[in-house]
Amino acid sequence: MTERTLSTRDATLIGLGAIVGGGILALGGHAIARVGPAVLLVFAVNGLFAILTAGSFAELATRFPVGGGAYAYARRIVSVQAAFGVGWVLWFAYIVAGVLYALGFGVFAVTLAEQLGLTHSALADGRVPGLLGLVAIGGYTLQLRRSGASGGQGATYGKLAVFALLILVGLVRMPALGVDHAIASLSGTFTVPFGTLLGAMGLTFIALQGFDAIATVADRVKDPSHALPRAMIGSVALALAFYLPLLLVTIVSGVPLGERIADAALANPDTVMASSVRSYAGSIGFLLVTIAAVMAMLSALQANLMAASQVARTMAVDRTLPRGLAGTDPVRGTPVAAIYATAVAMASVLLIVPDLESAGASASLIFLLTFTVVNALAWLARRRLPPTEQAFAMPLFPALHVLAGGATGVLLLSQLVGDPGAAGMTILWLAVGALLYSALFSVRASAADAFAEGNDPLLSQGRGRSALVLVPVANPAQAPALVELATVVAPPGAAEVLLMTVVRDPTEAGIDKGQEVLRRALVRSADSGRMPQALTVFGPSPAEEILRVGRQHGCQSIVLGLSQLGEQDGHSPLDAVLSETQRDVVVLRAPTDYRVSDARRILVPIGGRSVHDELRARLLGALQRTGEREVTFLRVLPMNASDDDERDALASLQHIADDEAPGRSQIEVVRAASFLDEMEARNHSTDLLILGMLRMKRRERGFGVMALGVARRTTCGAVFIGRKA
Repeated sequence: MTERTLSTRDATLIGLGAIVGGGILALGGHAIARVGPAVLLVFAVNGLFAILTAGSFAELATRFPVGGGAYAYARRIVSVQAAFGVGWVLWFAYIVAGVLYALGFGVFAVTLAEQLGLTHSALADGRVPGLLGLVAIGGYTLQLRRSGASGGQGATYGKLAVFALLILVGLVRMPALGVDHAIASLSGTFTVPFGTLLGAMGLTFIALQGFDAIATVADRVKDPSHALPRAMIGSVALALAFYLPLLLVTIVSGVPLGERIADAALANPDTVMASSVRSYAGSIGFLLVTIAAVMAMLSALQANLMAASQVARTMAVDRTLPRGLAGTDPVRGTPVAAIYATAVAMASVLLIVPDLESAGASASLIFLLTFTVVNALAWLARRRLPPTEQAFAMPLFPALHVLAGGATGVLLLSQLVGDPGAAGMTILWLAVGALLYSALFSVRASAADAFAEGNDPLLSQGRGRSALVLVPVANPAQAPALVELATVVAPPGAAEVLLMTVVRDPTEAGIDKGQEVLRRALVRSADSGRMPQALTVFGPSPAEEILRVGRQHGCQSIVLGLSQLGEQDGHSPLDAVLSETQRDVVVLRAPTDYRVSDARRILVPIGGRSVHDELRARLLGALQRTGEREVTFLRVLPMNASDDDERDALASLQHIADDEAPGRSQIEVVRAASFLDEMEARNHSTDLLILGMLRMKRRERGFGVMALGVARRTTCGAVFIGRKA
């Protein structure tokens, strides 16, 4: 478990380091060029929406105080597939934001060099800002490898002090310029066309991004239920406390009498926020703001590089990115592999992004997409999950959530329409991600997610799932074991169990017999602490009725007793259930009074990846939830297998064990004359055997020959699982 070392102040400074300075200095001039003094309105309204979105982040971060930010929330509220999409976009968003600040650092570093009298001709080369940005990325990559999320506080304090001084000087000078100049400078604030205003808001929303970086390190924050809301909302509020006065003095005091800041911004949008300081603070002030801009860009770059690497590492742990990215430094615990991968991606994007405005537009669009998703996730979490004392809750639910999500959604649409280049890049990134996920990550990610879902019933509840498990019963004595297994397959709070019996004899005696079977089954289930629903149906064919009820009630899975398969030769009437149903099927073969929850030594024979992985992982996760188990994944090779075969089998088995029972299992590869002989030899040292059935296609025999052989030659508890391909 990650050690919680970050205080409320540390977390707030992470947010402030990402927010304050970089975005407004890099993009504020571009916004002024578009809307003039209405930039005050742009940032004020964006600030309101950012505070509401920070509230949504705080709700989710305090309910799920884990690393990974929006990716982790999507995984808990929607699905692992949707979470990959969110995480893939979020990773790219932090990468592009890092590119914005790396380029901004290069631009202001060149400006600073010129201020210091370094007038070498090389500085005029347009490639210099990009090269300096690459150097900054490399430097912070090495720093983050050593120190993780800490550090960078000195730069944050420094730029805040400079901005405070400049604001003070600008406010002092403002009365000397006269009321007429102030009125003229601010005229037109409320007459900008709505579409133009939306475009400027969409472009500059990235200037208030950074509070979300706190969510990516939520697993490292002490007292998260109090610290996270204060840090997230507080960092936005503090940023606005600097932004709005800075914009005001820039508009009014930043130009000589008779001139307007919009004209200066049109001439040089990249650095007008800094160059305007010369008008009211002289060359010293311009030098100070340039130094502050360099620090602001660097601290924002560091925060985004750190946040991106945390997202990548969390995704790798969940198998939605290559497992190698989950590696950490053995001494410092920093996510080394994820940091390096993020830095390489950031450097690559920097080489193809032409300028600050393009980088800012792309970053804003992608973050608006993730913020819209997060607002929706916060609304879903409030709807689906019970309130907790630890979780922060925004008032006026759902009005503020709808306002926040609607606002970021509208800004997102304006960016999609107004910047086709950024929209195209985002769509391309999503398409690449979809191809990679389906080709490389989906199998392992689904298995790991199934284990997590079985291990934590709240995961299914948060995703809004309420599955139904069908348990046909003909022998009341089997009911407790079958119902118990059903609650393991789909635990309470995530699913309901439907106990059914089929009455084939429509006479009074037949009905009484069926009702007695169901009554006794319910009594036995209640005695064992389980309270299923009950259903009696009439029909000449139990198999057809099971299939019909499964379809009508939308059952996720069916739990059967092995004795219901008659002669176990694959020709009993209920074999049709195995070959025809589209549900997951779990078959229990159990000794008298057997309880799955009592099993401690679990044997899982594996032949390789199969359609059973997800169901098996969910079952193992549920079993681990109810107590510690000794899980052994076993691969049986023929006697003539080579050493290379054994090494390959060990590697494959280790991957499966890591996905389906992470950190809680052992693997074993043996050579044997017969798989069935090996199962028989291990029978008395095994409490529960979990084996897949060969049910790959419709109308094929469901209970495979190998599974039947294991059932005949072992006496321990056994669970046979089957899924449709």
